Amino acid sequence: ILLGNEWRWKGGLVQEEEKICREELVLEKVSVADFPGLYKLIEGDFPREERVPLGKLTRALKKGLIQACYLEDGNERYAYLVYQILPEEGICHLLYLAVLPPYRGKGLGAALLARAMALPGSLFLEVDDPAAAEDSGARKTREGRIAFYRRCGLELIPGVTMRFYGVDMKLMGETALLDNAKERDWQALCRRLYNRLSPLPLVGFFIRQF
Repeated sequence: ILLGNEWRWKGGLVQEEEKICREELVLEKVSVADFPGLYKLIEGDFPREERVPLGKLTRALKKGLIQACYLEDGNERYAYLVYQILPEEGICHLLYLAVLPPYRGKGLGAALLARAMALPGSLFLEVDDPAAAEDSGARKTREGRIAFYRRCGLELIPGVTMRFYGVDMKLMGETALLDNAKERDWQALCRRLYNRLSPLPLVGFFIRQF
């Protein structure tokens, strides 16, 4: 069997095949017509309080304010992400990222995040605050999520905790965002990010730094 410029025996192929598959995965943009199908995945992966309503996301997608993509190889879809870019802030805000259940634990989350980090702007996202977890199991899950993002090159924004619609969240981003972290108004930035998705300027009341 020919792999790249070298021949390999079929018996020793498995590891090489997996590596090539990950390297060949691409981000394929989702159309407005296909977005409801992706939103069903979001409903299964994220709690209700962390989901922007379908109507608001669809309007934002139509206006080009957000983008949605699948991570795929032309045959299968393995993961997805939804993001918005603010060139004037130098930020790529990651709204949702998840690997489809059958493909979890195979390194595809890191592969997806690497492609997200290659998008224009410094990657920025929110994660559930471990200190606000309802039990030790939830706290461990939240800490593991933060550890994953750190392994991929993101860091916690120091000293900042936000409350989004009653949910306590920490902010994480690429190291470029840490250079002026103390001077940046994170509350104003977060309100601006979500106000872009809402036709009514009510978001400010529900997003607060404490």
